[in-house]
Amino acid sequence: MAEQKTFNRWLVVVGAMLIQVSLGAVYIYSVFKPALSAKFPTWSPTDLALPSQLILAFFAIGVIFAGKIQDKIGPRTVATVGGAMLGVGLIIASFASDLMMFTIAFSVIGGLGIGAAYVCPIATCVKWFPDKRGLAAGITAAGFGAGSALTVVPIQNMIASSGFQNTFLYFGIGQGIIICVLALILAAPAAGQV
Repeated sequence: MAEQKTFNRWLVVVGAMLIQVSLGAVYIYSVFKPALSAKFPTWSPTDLALPSQLILAFFAIGVIFAGKIQDKIGPRTVATVGGAMLGVGLIIASFASDLMMFTIAFSVIGGLGIGAAYVCPIATCVKWFPDKRGLAAGITAAGFGAGSALTVVPIQNMIASSGFQNTFLYFGIGQGIIICVLALILAAPAAGQV
């Protein structure tokens, strides 16, 4: 009789944490503000602050709706859609010519995408670790906070060498691909698997 292969549930935690690191990188908006201010000198300090405030609001909305949806259709699909939305939002933001276009792209599309992708890794890890829910959720959520710390310097260097618009473009492409690929590991355990 052949032995049944066991799945290492810690792989889900690693993939989930890496998704969160990618999503958390969006907290580095302040790094882009000087370049945005130089490109758009008519934007007031309030205008410059608006995208970072609205992205948090749309992030929260995305978490609420995606949490409900991922329970029905699965975390992999919802996280993939969220990653694609974030990537598309950043790419569109790279071509923005005014505050409205930038805010819709970065804050609305990107924020909803972050919310959709954010909830899936945590919900999935909790299902894989009924015996260590707090630990699994904590490790996964820690990735979100670590994302900005790990990407500030590379993003600053990229802005200095390529400009902020190219940085948004490459960042969007990279984030979209990374999150969509890592989302493939997100799947709830089958009955009796944990």
